[in-house]
Amino acid sequence: MKKITCAMQNAIKNQKSKITSCLLAFFFCLPVISQPLERISMELSGLDPRQMLYADSVIMQAIADNEMPGAVLAVIHKGKMAYLRAYGYRQIYPSRLPMEVNTVFDLASVSKSVATAISTMILVERGKLRLTDRVSMYIPNFRGNIRIIDLLTHRSGLPSYASVAALSQEFDLPNPDALIEYIATVDRLFDPGERVQYGCLNFITLQRIIETVSGQKLEDFAQKNIFDVLGMKSTGFRPEGEVLARTAPTERQADGSVLHGVVHDPLARLVNDGNSGNAGLFSDADDLAILAVALLNGGTYNGKRLMSPLEYRL
Repeated sequence: MKKITCAMQNAIKNQKSKITSCLLAFFFCLPVISQPLERISMELSGLDPRQMLYADSVIMQAIADNEMPGAVLAVIHKGKMAYLRAYGYRQIYPSRLPMEVNTVFDLASVSKSVATAISTMILVERGKLRLTDRVSMYIPNFRGNIRIIDLLTHRSGLPSYASVAALSQEFDLPNPDALIEYIATVDRLFDPGERVQYGCLNFITLQRIIETVSGQKLEDFAQKNIFDVLGMKSTGFRPEGEVLARTAPTERQADGSVLHGVVHDPLARLVNDGNSGNAGLFSDADDLAILAVALLNGGTYNGKRLMSPLEYRL
């Protein structure tokens, strides 16, 4: 009888252990589950719905003037989605498809702030980088006394862009290493800190620093440390599957094909093979709203911390 009782107790103990393991596995999975922003009406938000008529009219006029085929507008108030509307078309060739509020866009240079800048600041917070570090500490043969903060603020003196045609004559593309070598040695336009000149080469350089320090591609580091943390399920550098199906195409090519789910920016697409610090990220309004709320909330969203509030005061 004692043996039977002991066996039953062991069985119960083992079963409890399995249940506990399953619960732990479930809770460890929670951080990557998407948690969209709560919707609230304009009236309940305290905002004046009539104000949105001005925004609507500006967007619809731009569509009527063929300045753009369509758009999505999201308005956040006190951490909640107070207004979300789609306008026009997400595709006009070879057929017209209406814009949807969950349409995924090529973010172009918004990639700089959403992926590259935040990834840089995460590494700063972790003590892997300092804003005053010289770029030459991480990229051999990098000319001048350009610092990480100079890259972030577009005060480095680097040219704004590089000629893809010229690079293609000298190197087989894609070739991220050749691009970094070009940036490391290209003539500077002015001394670091002298003035501001916006440019893609600043953030491609930051990309290489992020990858050198983290040991990961920028697209992988940002995915793990930003998008997965916040549950941004439609954000990434290479949309696939259901996300790709919601992605708006960008430009018609000479052969009649259309870029769809592939970054438009030539340096990012042809030289950096889609993983680039200056462009290449795709996302939708819901995900960008989540990131905006996290930034406005000192780096926290839905109980998950992206960075400490201190980083937002630098």
